Amino acid sequence: SIADNTVTENANWSLAITPQVGTPTVSADFDAEGNPLVVKEDNSATVTFSASVAAGTDDVLTGAQVNGLDASASYIINGGAPITGVTSTNVTFAPGTVSTNVVIEVVPKEDSDVDLGTITVVVTAADGNNPGVTTTQSASASVVVDAVLDEYADVGQSAAGSASEAITSQNVALNLT
Repeated sequence: SIADNTVTENANWSLAITPQVGTPTVSADFDAEGNPLVVKEDNSATVTFSASVAAGTDDVLTGAQVNGLDASASYIINGGAPITGVTSTNVTFAPGTVSTNVVIEVVPKEDSDVDLGTITVVVTAADGNNPGVTTTQSASASVVVDAVLDEYADVGQSAAGSASEAITSQNVALNLT
């Protein structure tokens, strides 16, 4: 009532809260631009992708998709069994993961110096209370295979080399043993 200087009013209202997921941070210790992973032929090398949820959130990391694998090479992910013959694979993280690494050991095809392209790791983050609400972020690293000199042949020479020439041919005897 107005006489006692109070007013009472009632209204119905609702509030809808939409879950949000912060974009996770994903990085690699090598990249696709100017700092590739260099693997010496007939050896292996490792690239590490680091991922974490956005700061100040209740988000969790659920997994990663690893793309750009070369089917002719082998890959060992997080110390698991070697993977060959595929161009992509998935990694599942433990429940409640907020920060992790995806460590990929790259083993090129034997006696090949063919570069292996670009590996891309796409990490998925989910809202901690609403796992159906997700977002992704990725990082990439190029893989260059560097040729190495295989064992050389130790040869000797039994006599000085000789050559004979004609208009249509040239014969050279190196006398190697």
